[in-house]
Amino acid sequence: MIIGNGLMATTFNEFSADDSVVIFASGVSNSLETSNEKYEREKKLLRRTIENIDSNSTIVYFSTCSIFDSSLNDTPYIIHKKEIEKYISNNVSNYIIFRLPSVISHSNNPNTLINFLFNKIKREESFQLHSNAFRYLIDIEDVYLIISPILKKKVSTNSILNIALSSPIRVIDIVKFFENIIGKKSKCELTNKGARYNVNNTELLSLLPKIGFNNPSSDYYETAIYKYFKNKIIQYDI
Repeated sequence: MIIGNGLMATTFNEFSADDSVVIFASGVSNSLETSNEKYEREKKLLRRTIENIDSNSTIVYFSTCSIFDSSLNDTPYIIHKKEIEKYISNNVSNYIIFRLPSVISHSNNPNTLINFLFNKIKREESFQLHSNAFRYLIDIEDVYLIISPILKKKVSTNSILNIALSSPIRVIDIVKFFENIIGKKSKCELTNKGARYNVNNTELLSLLPKIGFNNPSSDYYETAIYKYFKNKIIQYDI
C-alpha cells in the first residue's frame, strides 16, 4: 500500500497492491517548511493510517540523515522528524524507518538542495551558502535498489536504518561541481554557518552484501549529479 503520490510513492509503486507493506510517502518534503499546519496534517494522516491498517502490516517511513546535523537541531523540520520517529517506534508493532540523505533524481521540486543549487547557478541568481555545511547524497535509483529488497526479504524490522553510502560532501563542493558542468560561476554569498556531521552506516553496510548491492565508487556523488542534470543543462542552452 502506498500513502502519497510524490517521488517516493512513485519510486516504490510496486508495493501499491501489497497490504503487508505500507509505504508512508505523504510527509512534508521541504526541509525549510515553517508552517505548523503542514506538519500537523502529516501527523494526523499518519495516525489515521496506523489506526486503519492491519496490525501485521509493516509501516515504512522516510526520515532524514540531517537529524545528525547539530546546526539544524532547532529547525521545525528536524524537530518534526524526531517526533514522528518516536511516535512510530512507540505505537507501531511492525515498522522500519529509513533516514535518507539528500536525494538526487529527475524531480523538479525546487525545494531540494540539489535542484536549488542548480537553478540558482544556471539562472545566475544570488543566494546564501553556509560555508561549513556538509551533506550526504544518494541517487533515487539506489534508494529503491537498497530499500526494496530489505522490505521483501525482511532483513531489518522494527529498526531505524541510516541510508548513507559514502562520506559527506561539502555543499560548497557541490556548488563548484555545478559551476564546472554548467560553465558559470555562482553568485553565492558565504556565511559562517553549518557543520560537518557523521552518520553511522555500520548496519547498512552489513546489509548490503545480503541484498546484492555493491559499495559505491569514489566519484559516486559527481556521477549521480551529472546523470540527472546533463539533460537539464542541454535544455537550458537550447
